[in-house]
Amino acid sequence: MRRGLIAAATTAVLAASAPLAAGAAVEPRVALDQSGRSHIWQGPSGRLTLLEFAASWCAPCRKTLPRLEAFARQHPDLRVLVVSVDERRTGRDELVASLHLSLPMLWDEEHRIAEHYRPEAMPAAFLISPAGGILHTASGSRTDHWEELVRRVEKELAGE
Repeated sequence: MRRGLIAAATTAVLAASAPLAAGAAVEPRVALDQSGRSHIWQGPSGRLTLLEFAASWCAPCRKTLPRLEAFARQHPDLRVLVVSVDERRTGRDELVASLHLSLPMLWDEEHRIAEHYRPEAMPAAFLISPAGGILHTASGSRTDHWEELVRRVEKELAGE
């Protein structure tokens, strides 16, 4: 019951405003992952970055995160960060442990990252240029959205 209320409240907050559009510029900000390492989640990082929003209560996220982990291993030039919008750090930690993830997963304690990017659904992905601009967005777990995202990532990595 509590998870359902938290999920509904988080979804309502995220849906209350429009997502950032491709081409939007962002300022640098840093957050810690599950290992205590800091990562720039907003602004210039110098690398092509895929920022994925997920949560322990999100069933589609549990299905897509292992695929994302495998994709990240196949594309070492792509920086992949996952942002947990769980209300508690233990939600993020449980998600990492249950799926045996090695991807850096940031805990969005005060929902600042989610408020900035405004994902429309979970999971949600934002492809960010090395300069910090948003190149592509994808929401949900549909296969065609994933395939489009993969094509865009590979095009960017190839310098096209």
